[in-house]
Amino acid sequence: MSNKINKTMISPEIAKVIAMWVTYLEEKHTNSSLTEIEKSIGLLARDRAWVYHGGSGNSSLFYLMDDCIQIRFDLDIEDTLISFCVFPKSEAWIKSPEGILIKGGEALDSDTIFM
Repeated sequence: MSNKINKTMISPEIAKVIAMWVTYLEEKHTNSSLTEIEKSIGLLARDRAWVYHGGSGNSSLFYLMDDCIQIRFDLDIEDTLISFCVFPKSEAWIKSPEGILIKGGEALDSDTIFM
């Protein structure tokens, strides 16, 4: 069975919290830099991990907020926010010693909010 998330699997409570996070991020982090994101979200998060996207220089920074919610920030080569996504945690994270996300962090692309 796949661990992919679909919207019908999200409880009303988690959907409400996701909507609250989206509103917060839209208000606070439009055109944010990596430093600004880390200062505000990093203090609230339980864990964080990186995914690097090859030759483009782009990367994604994932934050695990609690047992249920994770946030993905997509950054360009200059660490400027391109988009973000708030979504429920579907599986345990597996990370390398360098903090690279090897498994976990799956989200619906339709939930991505572009800046």
